[in-house]
Amino acid sequence: MSELLKVLSVSKTYKNGNKVVRVLKNISFSLEEGEFVAITGVSGIGKSTLLNLIGLLDTPDSGDIVLKNMPYSTLSEDEKSEFRNTHLGFVFQFHHLLPEFNIVENIAMPFLISGNNIDDAYKKAKNLAIAVGLNERLTHFPSMLSGGEQQRVAVARAIVNNPDLLLMDEPTGNLDPKTGQRVMDYIFRLREMYNLSCIIVTHNIEIASRCDKIFSMETLEKEDV
Repeated sequence: MSELLKVLSVSKTYKNGNKVVRVLKNISFSLEEGEFVAITGVSGIGKSTLLNLIGLLDTPDSGDIVLKNMPYSTLSEDEKSEFRNTHLGFVFQFHHLLPEFNIVENIAMPFLISGNNIDDAYKKAKNLAIAVGLNERLTHFPSMLSGGEQQRVAVARAIVNNPDLLLMDEPTGNLDPKTGQRVMDYIFRLREMYNLSCIIVTHNIEIASRCDKIFSMETLEKEDV
């Protein structure tokens, strides 16, 4: 395996009224191609903040992040948007499906936005829907699906563009344990099928234990900067 991601001494602060609170301080780690890494820690510790930084949804105060040998600090805002759409996939706690489109159309949407042929997009989306066990739901709309099925659609949509890195923020957080376990089973099946690399933020120790590595974030003493 070769190195895919490097997080280099990343720090991040936010304003809280007149105070500036340090959320992340000198975070460093790396991820190899094909690895699944879990990030754990108590609520509010900065797990989602870290994921947002890696996902180019926010910018660190200091340090840098390098994906596929591309330092984020060298990218313009337009380049960040293009790089994010090309190299990253996202699954959040809420599925954010488009209610007016059916399952295949929802999955295909990022592939179409990237400029691909509609027939190719729908064929690929259909195959992904089948891969997550939705072969009998292809023409259904999100409102016709259970919560677990909706989240499986979101997972399929996240990988339709073959991202180099899949980022998942509590993907089973809104599901009951049995349904969440089934969603994760499909995610790990997709990992084998598509050689996915992934960072997953989770409170679930069982999910974390299935990953190759677990990074546990520890609480900083709150500092006013």
